[in-house]
Amino acid sequence: FDRQVVQAALDYLAEYHEKPQCIFVSTYGPHFPYVAPVDLYLKYKQIVDIPDSYRSKPDFLNPLVSRRMMDLDDQKVLNARAAYCAMVETIDSQVGQVRQAFDDFLSRQERQGVFAYLSDHGDQAGEHRLFGKMTFFEASARIPLIFAGTGLRAGQVVAEPVSLVDLGPTLCELAQCRHHARMAIVFWIR
Repeated sequence: FDRQVVQAALDYLAEYHEKPQCIFVSTYGPHFPYVAPVDLYLKYKQIVDIPDSYRSKPDFLNPLVSRRMMDLDDQKVLNARAAYCAMVETIDSQVGQVRQAFDDFLSRQERQGVFAYLSDHGDQAGEHRLFGKMTFFEASARIPLIFAGTGLRAGQVVAEPVSLVDLGPTLCELAQCRHHARMAIVFWIR
């Protein structure tokens, strides 16, 4: 599915578009089930370890989260973490492909633009004996939110917390929606 979505985005960005664009690319990965290309899985099998938080049960979990905890043998935890990391690298590579196609699109059409990358949630991937999302631990709650492009200072880091509800007004401001839209935007969410 993700390969098809990425290819559709690449094909679209290879075309000429007269009007300003807001292109939304959304992939499924890296979500459960953890399935990854074999070569990347084997790469991460050599690197991953069992998180320290897997070894002890926190005493502050609510009953709903406690029921989701898994007691797996070490090999299954390592396998899951290796596959998850391999999935993240796969998505990172796909983001890079779309970003390059977007930059080429802007150059060909002599346009300005902004590329945004974010996620809707993280994954515990074995932290605290949990897999998946639905917690407020850092691995689930802290997500990437990266903007690059016209009118944005490179390397600027904003330390204040932001919310996904901030995206609409931010994108409208960047595209100058109050007037005439003047730039292309690629919006990637995984």
